[in-house]
Amino acid sequence: MNARPQSNGQTVIIAEANRAVARQMQSYLGAVGFHVPNPAHDVVEARVSVVSVSPDAVVMDLALVDDSQAMRGLMAAARARRAPLLYSFATVDRPTLERVVDLRAAGFVLKPIVESQLVSTVFFATAVSRRSALPAASSRLTPEEKLKLIAAVLSDGPYADVRGATVQHESEPPSQPEHVNPLSPRERQIVDLLASGARVVTIAQRLQLSPHTVRNHLKSVFRKLNLRGQHELFEYWHEHAW
Repeated sequence: MNARPQSNGQTVIIAEANRAVARQMQSYLGAVGFHVPNPAHDVVEARVSVVSVSPDAVVMDLALVDDSQAMRGLMAAARARRAPLLYSFATVDRPTLERVVDLRAAGFVLKPIVESQLVSTVFFATAVSRRSALPAASSRLTPEEKLKLIAAVLSDGPYADVRGATVQHESEPPSQPEHVNPLSPRERQIVDLLASGARVVTIAQRLQLSPHTVRNHLKSVFRKLNLRGQHELFEYWHEHAW
């Protein structure tokens, strides 16, 4: 029998609506050495935990994700602490996976919870996070590459199309100096909101603009940064952390 990997004491925050599932995940991760505080059961509790504990990873129930200020605060706090966000859910389909990618997830955990998949996914996410925090680290994996690697620990069946997905590897264009940002303050504001999970209509309402104007700003952003879509925009935003 293969020995299970052991954590070196990293802290994992669990935010899960179902208390029984939360206790199950806490038990599984605690058994391999992760420190798991009392699980949070809503976004506000999760945000407080992330701010106060500064965890090494967060496992978030996808059903709890919303467009609230607390959720945006949670994502910002996790990002500031280099704590990868993983999302747990039961329905595996393309819209769900695309939503997880849009949220810039470091991985996903399937329900019902399988101990080996949960532990492997959390170990993978924390390992990638530690590597990317090193000054001499190689370029980060794209969310699609992370999802593909995580999928390798899943059983055969409905996940085959995820493992078989083609990930394009292209040489990265020279990055701009960190102090150079071609975007206007309004464009940066819109990208920040988009990266926090807000939709175009929500952004328009918040900034008192029309959705058409928001889309025009985004087109300008893509053109200025020579990006091809929302995923590349999120990667640029993450790298430059303006």
